[in-house]
Amino acid sequence: MRQLPVVYGKWLVKDHSWKFVVDYVKGARMFFLTEGSTHEELVQMAQEDYNLDMNTEVVELTYSLPEAMMQHMAPASFPPIHVTSDRQVQN
Repeated sequence: MRQLPVVYGKWLVKDHSWKFVVDYVKGARMFFLTEGSTHEELVQMAQEDYNLDMNTEVVELTYSLPEAMMQHMAPASFPPIHVTSDRQVQN
């Protein structure tokens, strides 16, 4: 079993730089993943844990590259990475 810290917020671009803005009302959660967890299961966890109305809200799973990798790139202009498939979840 793996722990996945999850933070609710949104990505914004300001002055050609990507920033993640945390929603401090909805905050953070800890998801627990088992071997073979799927993208759909992660989306369902987010829907349930954050009490989202799927008629009006869209769940997007994203992350930023680790600092060590960002140092070798132009970090301010590198966009968030979207998780959209089971393969990405399981790797």
